[in-house]
Amino acid sequence: MAEVTSFAIRLKEGHINHSLFFFNLAPKSQGGGNASLAPKLSAAISATWGSVESFIAAFNAQATALQGSGWVWLVKDTAGKLAITTTQVLR
Repeated sequence: MAEVTSFAIRLKEGHINHSLFFFNLAPKSQGGGNASLAPKLSAAISATWGSVESFIAAFNAQATALQGSGWVWLVKDTAGKLAITTTQVLR
């Protein structure tokens, strides 16, 4: 029973992450990929990584290093600092 519960929890977490990911995507025609439409976020990213391009490189490096299934996230910690973190989908 514990295996079934663990599997159900992982399935639910995966669904939530997947839904958040696709909910936040937008095609370029609707402003997707345009950092100038989010000036506060763009400024915070630039303050942390030096530029949006440097952030993208750091984010992609974390994603490339992720083994197997998982997620890479841009997060804001309790002190208000931006960070890149990953979550691994364990099987």
